[in-house]
Amino acid sequence: MSPDERQAISAERSPWLRGTLRVPGDAILTHLAVLTAAIARGETVIAGALDTAATAATVQAVRALGAWCERGETGTLRVHGLGVGGLLAPTDTIKLGDSVVSVTLAMGLAGACDFRSRFTAEPEVAARGYGPLLDGLKRLGSTIESSDRGRLPVTVHGPDIVLPAELALPAGAPATKAALLLAALNARWPTVLVEPEPTWNHAERLLRRLGARVEVTEQEQGGRRIEIGGLPELRAQPIEMPADPSLAALGVTAATIVPGSEITIGGVLLNPARTAILSALMAMGASIEIHRLRHDGEEEVGDLVVRTSALRAVALAAHHVAPLVDDLPLLAVAAAFAEGESVFYLPPGLPLLEHARLAALSQALSANGIRNHVTEEVVAVAGGRTVHGGARLELDDAGVALAMLILGMGTQHRVTLSDRSVIEDRFSGFVAAFEAIGAGFG
Repeated sequence: MSPDERQAISAERSPWLRGTLRVPGDAILTHLAVLTAAIARGETVIAGALDTAATAATVQAVRALGAWCERGETGTLRVHGLGVGGLLAPTDTIKLGDSVVSVTLAMGLAGACDFRSRFTAEPEVAARGYGPLLDGLKRLGSTIESSDRGRLPVTVHGPDIVLPAELALPAGAPATKAALLLAALNARWPTVLVEPEPTWNHAERLLRRLGARVEVTEQEQGGRRIEIGGLPELRAQPIEMPADPSLAALGVTAATIVPGSEITIGGVLLNPARTAILSALMAMGASIEIHRLRHDGEEEVGDLVVRTSALRAVALAAHHVAPLVDDLPLLAVAAAFAEGESVFYLPPGLPLLEHARLAALSQALSANGIRNHVTEEVVAVAGGRTVHGGARLELDDAGVALAMLILGMGTQHRVTLSDRSVIEDRFSGFVAAFEAIGAGFG
């Protein structure tokens, strides 16, 4: 048997899905919690942190900057922080993984510190370019060395004294906002960030929880003005990581398309800025009930109860699609089981890598007998009551691969990935979690 065949995995049509689905901790919050804990005083215990190669790279970045960080046997992360202004100059290039959020936040954390730090990452992430973040760091007084229009590798040297500034943020750049908030903590004076439209606000909430002064004012024209005080005394606190809403949406979609299903997904992050995929599925007719809505720290968390339901096609404008571009493969799977043709209009200016990903999605759908049309402006998927399936797919994108396994749970014939390792870094333990609720894999 060849190595590829040994790594292959097939998702088979499930008779039903029932029980409790356990979903890993939120990816964005895990990166943010680890990096913020590095500048809090004392030991931060992070329970339920996502365990992937990308988060492992974030842990290594924190260590390179002088903080102590270890993963415990029970899945917790322990970080001994050095306080704001206490990070140490790294002795070598900081090598990050395949998470744009991790790279952006790490550069923000170190970018206004009075030492030199050099960053690199996996090729696809390094090639994206970080111009808005680097421009913001320059406004704070940092010196930037980059040979290729803000792409990595990048060397940043923070100033002796961080300059006071009011920074205008680009639209749809929550990670850049969070990174500049981390950088602004090193200033003696307040820093103001203005975002043209609301985005996810995890950094504001977490920093406020740890003791920073963060004041948010809603603007009349729809954006936000965020003022953060400098040189705060951040106090370490235990952090419980809620379940990733995008990963929870995998379970939502599976339970919706598999007849006779009813599952519960506990402790899901329900921050309104992060639930676009759940809202889109509900618009298509998914039956999602929220139980035990509560606050964990300053984040909304709840248990989702999902039952099988009939789906209907939708048309989503570009501004609705923008916050769920990463989840389009899963939304396309739901559309394949909906009545009618769903149309998702793409926001302008998507990176070439994103278009390549959507092209791979289109090929995977076509291989399973699903009519679709993907251009630079739109993704259209024709739905139907019966989906053939039966494809064997070569995929290197975890989001597309996971969506295809969900597809296989509702198709007439099994859907096979030639290499199962592609899904592990996005959803470690995916097979065991779904087998526990009745899914079958070969």
